Amino acid sequence: MIKKVFYTALFCIIAHLNTAQNVFKSDFIITNEYDSIFGLIEIIKPNKLIQFETNKTYNTYGPDQIKRFGLKDGTVFSTEIISEQFVNVLIEGKLSLYSSKESYILIKEGQKDPYILNKETKDNKWKGYLSYMTRDCLSSDQFSKLNLRLTSQKLYEISKAYNICDKSNYISYLSDNKWMKINYGLSLGMVNSIIKVGRKDANSNHLPDKYSSIDPTIGIMFEFSTQNQQRSTYQIEMIVSKSDFYNHNVISTHPINFENNETYLEFTTLSFPITYRYYLNDKNNFYFNLGLINDIQLSSRSYFRSETVASNDIFVKSEAEAINSTAYQAGLLAGIGYKLSYNKLNYELRSFYSMSTKFNSSGRFNSNFNKIYISLIVSK
Repeated sequence: MIKKVFYTALFCIIAHLNTAQNVFKSDFIITNEYDSIFGLIEIIKPNKLIQFETNKTYNTYGPDQIKRFGLKDGTVFSTEIISEQFVNVLIEGKLSLYSSKESYILIKEGQKDPYILNKETKDNKWKGYLSYMTRDCLSSDQFSKLNLRLTSQKLYEISKAYNICDKSNYISYLSDNKWMKINYGLSLGMVNSIIKVGRKDANSNHLPDKYSSIDPTIGIMFEFSTQNQQRSTYQIEMIVSKSDFYNHNVISTHPINFENNETYLEFTTLSFPITYRYYLNDKNNFYFNLGLINDIQLSSRSYFRSETVASNDIFVKSEAEAINSTAYQAGLLAGIGYKLSYNKLNYELRSFYSMSTKFNSSGRFNSNFNKIYISLIVSK
């Protein structure tokens, strides 16, 4: 009980300092001697290792070296619940809730042992035990109205409801908007756009089998994750690119007769990749993406010019549209990336391949619009 009062008071002081002056808007650690030190924290290995910078001095800490640490966004981790790892502190009061990598831990005052609930459990026996833990205040009707599920948000809600019902002092380390974490950033890169033309009829034989163009891109990115997601996130991007394609070919129709064909395509495209991202290691560095891409043609221009040379005569055909592209295309994408964090910013090098079908609206031939993106993303 004394520890909870101490942490409540300490957290309130830290929160006050964080909002009082910009100089205190930083991360902090609480040492084994219960001293609080402000600085910058980088999580090296989730639940296992952090790097702490203060006064241009860098130190690494494991769970046995500090009591707690807190991040600027209000997230707090403790080592006093499970000694060999940092666990996320969600709420502390008469009924406290913590989240580790593998489990949720509920601790009730007056009970000797904590209740450890594996996040991968398949049965619903835990609901009965939790009902038993809270029945001294919450009625069965109140309990059922909470629509309990095995997520940190629902367990937090019942822990908070119990503490309010019991009129006991508690401290929440998460505001209501903390369940959804949003990172946002800017992307700069290059895209290799490839238009593949197939199944051409006699009137479209002049078109090459493939167009290719390498052009710059710029975009913005939003990454979403919840408290329950350890290695996975969802990502939405908006990417603008302008691609130019040119082709010139000569078709011989007779030993002394030939055709000069010239095509030019220009597209300004707004792309919306919507992806699921999964990190392949505990450091959340390497990841792969799978998802959908939606392309909107903001502007398009194309022309086909042809001239026929027969003996000494030149016959020029009138300029015509080369490809009548559809204004909207949808397709699939897959990619990989590598992410590093430094000074509160995330830096990513990412590449993905997308494929969209039915690029043209004409029935004279089929075309696909494929792209290879390479981007540098800086996010916060």
